[in-house]
Amino acid sequence: AQIMTFSSDLIALVDAGILYRFPSLFSPKLLTWDRWLWAASVHMSRVLPSTCYLNDGEESAEHHTVVPGELFYSPPDVWNDLGVMVPLIDMLNHEVEEAQINWESPKVQDDDEEWQDDDNVAKITIRKRVKKGSQIYTTYDIESNQNLMLQYGFAQMANNADTVQIGWALQDGVGGTLKPTDYVSISKTEVEEKGLVYETTDVEQVNSWWTEDRLSVLEKAMKADQSFWGSLRNGKKMISTAYSNGTYDPRLLTAMVVATMSPNAVRKYVNAASTEGAENETKITLSKQHQNVLRNYMLFVFTRKLERMLQNVGNGLKAHFNNIELWTKVTEGGLDYNSNADEASPTESPASNFTGWNSFFDSFAYNAAMEVETRYYSLAPDSCVLTLYDGRLRALQKSIDGIVAESSFEKVVVPILED
Repeated sequence: AQIMTFSSDLIALVDAGILYRFPSLFSPKLLTWDRWLWAASVHMSRVLPSTCYLNDGEESAEHHTVVPGELFYSPPDVWNDLGVMVPLIDMLNHEVEEAQINWESPKVQDDDEEWQDDDNVAKITIRKRVKKGSQIYTTYDIESNQNLMLQYGFAQMANNADTVQIGWALQDGVGGTLKPTDYVSISKTEVEEKGLVYETTDVEQVNSWWTEDRLSVLEKAMKADQSFWGSLRNGKKMISTAYSNGTYDPRLLTAMVVATMSPNAVRKYVNAASTEGAENETKITLSKQHQNVLRNYMLFVFTRKLERMLQNVGNGLKAHFNNIELWTKVTEGGLDYNSNADEASPTESPASNFTGWNSFFDSFAYNAAMEVETRYYSLAPDSCVLTLYDGRLRALQKSIDGIVAESSFEKVVVPILED
């Protein structure tokens, strides 16, 4: 997709007459595909925001005060989109926690202020002590591995900014359905099967559970436009996010809360909301039983998402790594699964032929990684892709860790619900 974008941009520039507008810069046969690809890659990986060139306090090129001798070849909106490249500074490597520099934008001379000769140029200052011979770091202001890979060609291992998008539809949360036969809960607290919520493809069960009253509760609790509700009613999935930092998507959490309300709780809410003057003040009250059902359902959803992603990743690995059979269940350690954990009979169990994700990742991803301070960064394509998948799997695992025990649920999820 990125190559197609580069190709389209080059064609658009040539059609716009770049070769005739700047003949001194682009002599005949100078602009080739290889040179364009190199220039685009260099720009994409080294460009800084245009605000780095603009004067202090200027938020966009439209507001820039031009000093004598300063010449713009392109209109302000192009500057805003393309940014600027600064020699030497674009050589600094990325490190979020160990970044040592501050950027000071140029200033516009003011008669009321004391003026220094170098105030009209941008400056880089070091805000931390740096040992002689040590590397100076900056931060690229990009945290997710997906963006780091697309723009800079590397990924940070164990990146807490990693996320994964997951879908949720009405059929994914239906009460009165049987627990799937292939689902094994790893809950550390037993929950009665009565009133539990699972997924189903039975249209009648979906419509019976998601009544107009329940849908109205969801609409009041989760604000969205009519097109969103129309899509959700038609069976489309809403897109939510699982995070590696231990938090939960408010929209997904809201949907799960409403999905796990008992029919009696839905009726009570609707009656209370219909009371004169109470519609905007009514809040969903979670009883202890409701919290137990909600925790069980959240554990089910994130477990299913993790196991299905492991299955997809495992199928992809077979084409590139011989004899790799990935463990795709959350049981027996999940991502930390170790076939040799049971030393008494490591070969008698059918599961002994599988490899846990973390064992696989440690064996193959770190071969092409670079250590920077206390973190590791993937550089080679294979290692970057594995790191990207690792972040997504860890995001789902972190979501499971926050609800696997009742104590962790009360510590992590309940405060979010109260808020």
